[in-house]
Amino acid sequence: MNCPSCNWPLNQEIEENNILACEYCDSIIENTWTVVEAIWEQSPFLDIPTSFEVMKDYPSNDPKNPLKEEIFIKWIVRYEYDWGYFDRFCIKTKTWETFYIEEDDWLRTLSKFLSSHKADTDYTEYEAWQSIEISWISYFITESGYCTLDSMKGIFDQRILPNTQIYYLDIIAKDSSMRIEYLKESNLVYMFSSHKAWKKIKK
Repeated sequence: MNCPSCNWPLNQEIEENNILACEYCDSIIENTWTVVEAIWEQSPFLDIPTSFEVMKDYPSNDPKNPLKEEIFIKWIVRYEYDWGYFDRFCIKTKTWETFYIEEDDWLRTLSKFLSSHKADTDYTEYEAWQSIEISWISYFITESGYCTLDSMKGIFDQRILPNTQIYYLDIIAKDSSMRIEYLKESNLVYMFSSHKAWKKIKK
């Protein structure tokens, strides 16, 4: 399969309703039910050093691997926010579980997707140091703010595009911590549970 914009050979085949970023011309390519087409052109994905490479396996004994089994890096998304950039990696295990790693300059956080749904409240009304109630549990908001999807690389099974603005809340309760990501334009909310954080291992 070749890129419909530049005709560059794509290393991966994309299934129906998947999205792929061309590594040569940075077009965002979507495979719809009828045609493979370029739907967006993102800014070049800068090769800032990261702990993982996209579309690559990492064995269980790799020091960067946070799990005790082999993992596959399916995609990376780079977000811009007030303090710079952070990356999110989608990792797949051999048992078909999906986890995410958020990585900034010095810290990596392992998380797992919980749910997505239409929002029943405007989350932008909540800010850091306030409380918020979710499923009858009171959480404390440790951080809030906006981030923007800057660029992406890999294969995606959901329709996301660069320049999407997200409002996020980092929240904690007695036994759990979560991140809420709210897309006000589409009124969608995504929730992730945080499993652990650890210092970034340099290459």
